[in-house]
Amino acid sequence: MKSVFIRKAIRRDIPAISGITLVNEKTMLFRSPAVLRKLLNNYFTAFSETGELIGCCGFKVYSGGDAEIISLAVEKKYRGGGLGGKLIRRTIREARRRKSVKRVMAFANPSAFPLFKKNKFIEAGVQLFHEKILVECRNCPRNKMKNGRYQCNETAMVYVGRKS
Repeated sequence: MKSVFIRKAIRRDIPAISGITLVNEKTMLFRSPAVLRKLLNNYFTAFSETGELIGCCGFKVYSGGDAEIISLAVEKKYRGGGLGGKLIRRTIREARRRKSVKRVMAFANPSAFPLFKKNKFIEAGVQLFHEKILVECRNCPRNKMKNGRYQCNETAMVYVGRKS
């Protein structure tokens, strides 16, 4: 992998983060600039050696103590080199620093499922994350019934790595 730099997101990163979630809206939820402003302290960004934003990852904390990994995105030409895993691990470390976080979870689409498994996540029943379901899934555009089935293709996962 070429030289990349990962850091905490800052205000001027918001348009690029929002843009990368829009480009990947078939596999992830779009995050508007307004939403990103509220969660900015929970985001990390990755930049190429030329200063181009090439990836991001954040987390959202629910009142019950769950932190959900959100907006994991890596530009196509940088995929497969370990950047996604680095972003996940950095985000987990930051989420676990919060005293209110008891568990880290993710809802992974089929293309990201192997990456999360590689980074010590295991499948979990969605019923474990009732607050996520009530807050996010209820209004998700993918949570629509079609031919008697919901159209969401994501798998609920929970981090089982070290407590550090």
